[in-house]
Amino acid sequence: MSDQPSNRPSLSDISHLFLSSVRQKQMGSTPTPRRKPPARKPSIDLTPEEIQQVIGPETPDQPIPRPPVTAVIASHLGSRQLDAARLYARHLAASGKRVGLIAIDPSEFHLFRFDPLSSSEPPEPLETACFDPRAITDAINELSCDLDTWLILTENTRAAESRALLRQLPRWVVLSTCDHEGIVACYRALKGLSDLHPNGPSLRLAVLDAKTPAESQAVHQRLANVCRQFLNWQLANEPLCHENPHISESHVISCHLAHDKAQLAAASHWQVVSDFLAHANTAPPLDDPQDAPSQPAIQLQLPTPPTPETVSPLADSPQEIPMPTIQPHIDRRSLSAPSSLSEVIDLPQSDTSDSALIPILIQHWNGEVIETPLRPPMCPDARLAVSRDRRLVLIATAGTALADLKTISQAYRWVIDNRALLTMALPQFSLDAHQLPHLRLLVDQADLNPDILKSVLSADTVTVHTYRRVKWGPRTGLLLDAA
Repeated sequence: MSDQPSNRPSLSDISHLFLSSVRQKQMGSTPTPRRKPPARKPSIDLTPEEIQQVIGPETPDQPIPRPPVTAVIASHLGSRQLDAARLYARHLAASGKRVGLIAIDPSEFHLFRFDPLSSSEPPEPLETACFDPRAITDAINELSCDLDTWLILTENTRAAESRALLRQLPRWVVLSTCDHEGIVACYRALKGLSDLHPNGPSLRLAVLDAKTPAESQAVHQRLANVCRQFLNWQLANEPLCHENPHISESHVISCHLAHDKAQLAAASHWQVVSDFLAHANTAPPLDDPQDAPSQPAIQLQLPTPPTPETVSPLADSPQEIPMPTIQPHIDRRSLSAPSSLSEVIDLPQSDTSDSALIPILIQHWNGEVIETPLRPPMCPDARLAVSRDRRLVLIATAGTALADLKTISQAYRWVIDNRALLTMALPQFSLDAHQLPHLRLLVDQADLNPDILKSVLSADTVTVHTYRRVKWGPRTGLLLDAA
């Protein structure tokens, strides 16, 4: 028996042969039919001119309108700041403007719209437990087409993201109350933000609880004087703010995060608002004299007294200009202002040495800096602290006849070179190692030497505080930044 398999035809081959034989018997010698494809129609080519006429000319994308944006400074009002910002937005809407308000915080985001004389019912807010960047961007772009102005409230001005937004906005409005504590807190809030705009923003004041224009003008006069004297900022006044119940208020978006640390770390809502400000109209309109940019600071060339040409046009009278009495060649703008409206600090009777002044001043600065447990090894009398913007601050006294300047400079260089290690050693303060440390130097007025301090005052990261001890009766005090 042969091992080779037999080549038997498959079933498909047999069926093909059978069908072919049946077709030949039926058709005979008639040729086999073939299927013809459909005839191809001739193509008609259009010229570029005909295509342009059919589809029309190309229209460029219309840019999204960008109404002006103003920052609202109200962090000193605490838990009332959002209600105060809404009150100010209704005050603007009462003048016929359509106002949008963005309230942003590390864990919250709110979007409001205020319309004058609107009869329609406001829609329900879109409440979400997450930051949806696309929904926030679409809502801001859609509202920008209908609004006349934007307000942005950064509820926590100590956060680095808030300070970055305020640095993008050169136009601010600060909200204040009429009481003494409210005025002091308002000035402290402005002083804490003075490093964001060294030349001063276009700043306006809105007094919330004033009953008469005269009361609002008195509050403005007090704040304008201290801002002009210590910050070199000009402060304009808003009309009297009052409640406007007929303004339509719409809460568009409300986002709250409590425990989702991943979304808090992503900070997508901060990036959306930052991108919006990058293309927004942040410059103050020049046609409005109240919104015009701040006048440059008064330049006092010592010992030459100021002339009428060097006086700011916003000054009420020449008597309000502080007349310096210190030595020539010292720029008063580089000396820091006191933290409150009072300049005299009570000193204990036990120890009034120079090294004992630093803890007293840290307590007097009322939370502007927080002392750390670390100290420079080459200058143990100095204190290492952290400011509100998470920057290292070295506080030291220059000593008698400025004898400790060399040691202080070595300590300051040590802080600069080791700021990365100090950031890891102090994780509870969340330090920003990218910022250069700041030096606050305390100098007795009797030891003030213009030639020696000239190089110190030229640095942007160095602040010189002059002081003088005063006595009245059995009490001893410290006059900070004494002239």
